Amino acid sequence: MNSPIERPTLAALPAENYVFAQWQFARVGLDYHIEVDGFFYPVPFGLIGEQVDVRLTQRTLEAFQESETSASRAASALCSSDCRTSEAPCINHGE
Repeated sequence: MNSPIERPTLAALPAENYVFAQWQFARVGLDYHIEVDGFFYPVPFGLIGEQVDVRLTQRTLEAFQESETSASRAASALCSSDCRTSEAPCINHGE
């Protein structure tokens, strides 16, 4: 266990659990969507043609440009309709 010498230097556990995230790059298409793992997610149209950093967790997808959050979506909110022509949050590229 903990020795009496180490005990005073131990820190408390963090209040929130660690969330594993994968990072990657994506380029914003002319339809203002980025493709991540075969799905398309909308981002602000002002980012068309720009490269963004993408942080993907089990529950969320976040797109960053110049270290500021540009878009945040629920990664599990996937839909089968084409969101480039509707209000749907994303589409499956394989359809």
